Amino acid sequence: MTTVQDAGILRRLRNETADVHGRLEQKIDVLSPRFSFQNYVQLLQGFYAVHAGWNDCAHGLLSSAVSDLAERLQHLERIESDLERLGHKPALVALDFSRVRTTAAALGCMYVLEGSTLGGQILSRTFAARFDIDALCGGAYFHGYGPRTGLMWRRFGEQLESWSAARPDTADEIVRGAEWMFAATGSCLPAVRQ
Repeated sequence: MTTVQDAGILRRLRNETADVHGRLEQKIDVLSPRFSFQNYVQLLQGFYAVHAGWNDCAHGLLSSAVSDLAERLQHLERIESDLERLGHKPALVALDFSRVRTTAAALGCMYVLEGSTLGGQILSRTFAARFDIDALCGGAYFHGYGPRTGLMWRRFGEQLESWSAARPDTADEIVRGAEWMFAATGSCLPAVRQ
């Protein structure tokens, strides 16, 4: 049986963005013993900048392609809440999404952001143990959709596969959007290496 994870555009995205994804993970080595609470706050501020720019872009380009878009755009509020509870303010800048002009490119971006909710599940446990935070006190963003995170990822994957299958000529643009999103996200996040 073929799962959503093994299907067309998702497989291509996973394979063709592996290098840029790996570079981003190396840049922000959150499992490093050097990753401090201040780095955590900077990470939240960086993700705030990403999502502050993303929400307007997504509303404009994805409302007809992603049926549950409103729920998927609540990450910004989670970051604001986390920063407030930790006694910090959001970043004053927003990532510029002006180069993302099509639904295909925006779906590539969303692949990266929705995929990060899966990794966030692992990170939320790490951050809880290291910094004594949880989904209600400073860790809501990385908690993501909580126990529904896997389901939300599968739903997004199904919508992405369906949209792409109906428009096979957009696959390259979806991949380019994801590559750009990994790199652009990396530009907003603090470098922490071992």
